Amino acid sequence: MNTDNWYRNVVWNKDIESHFNEKLKRVRLKQDFLRIQASYLTENDPDAALSLLEQYFSYGVHFDVARAWYDRAIAYSAIGKTSLALEAFTMALQEEENNPALLTQAYLRLPTLVADSELTASYPLALNVLKRYAPRLASHRDFFEWNAAYALILSAKGFEPDATKYALEAIQAKQDHANGLKHHINVGTMREDDRHINIYNKVSLIAASGKPSLKHRLSRMFSN
Repeated sequence: MNTDNWYRNVVWNKDIESHFNEKLKRVRLKQDFLRIQASYLTENDPDAALSLLEQYFSYGVHFDVARAWYDRAIAYSAIGKTSLALEAFTMALQEEENNPALLTQAYLRLPTLVADSELTASYPLALNVLKRYAPRLASHRDFFEWNAAYALILSAKGFEPDATKYALEAIQAKQDHANGLKHHINVGTMREDDRHINIYNKVSLIAASGKPSLKHRLSRMFSN
């Protein structure tokens, strides 16, 4: 075990937890190490991440509290607690207003969660977040998630022409990323996890239903 990275474990078990707690006793600003360690476990071991974040919050308000709320939201989302995840994403955005120097991806993950989970009561909130934070978009990943969330929500609300437009923009962002083209600041990392693939498939159906001539082309895009 690399002792320099005792608070960056990507897996969690009793031995690792014991080692972490022993190290934690000897450091100042324990909340920093709790949050960082939790951030590495939000998807691999969300229950462990949530436990660590409970300890983090017990120390009171800290400068990176927005990131802690974001990590908590990701962990809740990973175990299917969408309402708690939504609340945590909302808290992350509120804390970012207090400290704009530390921003998260909550402005994208909140509307994506709402859209993908079809949380109809939260559609107004999600659309407001998408509009308000659009100036933050910087990479193909950002543009994909932003347009995909818009497409899914507008389609669910019955606004098919507009939904198709956003779906096509999302697909274009993914295609540009695959081709290595730069957008604004950087290309960004386009994850290919189950959540991303599921959203891409939904967006492709919206695009194809709005423009039937695209159906064959879309069925072949990014098939690798």
